[in-house]
Amino acid sequence: MKIKIGLIDDHELVELSLKQLFKPEEDISLAWAATDEESAEHELSQDPVDVILVDLELRGYPHESGLQVLKQLRRKRKGFVSIVFSSHMSPFLVREASRAGAVGYYCKTEFSGLCQGIRQAARGAKEFIGPHAGLIPEVETGLSPREIEVLRCLAKGMSNPEIGQILGVQRGTVKTHIERIYQKLGVANRTSALTAGLAGGYLFTSDLMEDASN
Repeated sequence: MKIKIGLIDDHELVELSLKQLFKPEEDISLAWAATDEESAEHELSQDPVDVILVDLELRGYPHESGLQVLKQLRRKRKGFVSIVFSSHMSPFLVREASRAGAVGYYCKTEFSGLCQGIRQAARGAKEFIGPHAGLIPEVETGLSPREIEVLRCLAKGMSNPEIGQILGVQRGTVKTHIERIYQKLGVANRTSALTAGLAGGYLFTSDLMEDASN
């Protein structure tokens, strides 16, 4: 019996690449592809699958993340397992994927091991799947209230001087907060920090400026 796959990703190239990857696999097939929560829920209701691959950044991001969609689908639908398949990777994101109910995490550069991970997931793997499973932090390293404030300012597109003015602190202090945020989230730039912050619940759609692109 084939393992049926659902894909939640708004990049057509990813869908095409996965079709090519699964073509020689006798036991894996891509049943459908969706770009957001609404289309994913529709597809899942019409054609239940065994494993869902979900990207972190979907159409309309940063106002909709793959982990948000995954959490909503898990509340409404049963009978599937999920693997995060993303361009982003950090220990924080791996942990948040696990918390959201995903059973594995693969980067989009790791196609070679994906089929085996899918098989493990479909069989009901007892441990987190993927080459980054060992990166899940054992110790909670959450952001402090001040760091969350700074992250929300970053989400609104503010510069370091603007953040300092809003919070009443020196530029050097803002820089230190940002460095600590990056360290705790396991990221290296603002875009990845927003991705991690949204995935981890530190940011909400109301925190993000309408035209945020960084």
